[in-house]
Amino acid sequence: MDEGETISVTLPADLVRTIREKVAGGAYASAGELVAEVLRDWQDEQFEELDLPDWMRERIQQSLEDPRPSRPIEEVFERLERSHAEQFKPSGGDA
Repeated sequence: MDEGETISVTLPADLVRTIREKVAGGAYASAGELVAEVLRDWQDEQFEELDLPDWMRERIQQSLEDPRPSRPIEEVFERLERSHAEQFKPSGGDA
């Protein structure tokens, strides 16, 4: 898992009580773990609500499940630029 970043949020007392009960009951190792899971679930719901064609939804899911390590965006753009330059390189002698 990625190294986390600490943030501070203010929650209503009933939510704090629920978080503490879940952690104390052993359902989660920490409040942060619970909040992270809830936020991931929320992200999944937001993704499901997008009006995407099935082929795009499938491709996104394949990408998310890909076990290969992620690549920095700079590297991706460099590869695209090289590929584009090769594809559109002027041919010699045709003027």
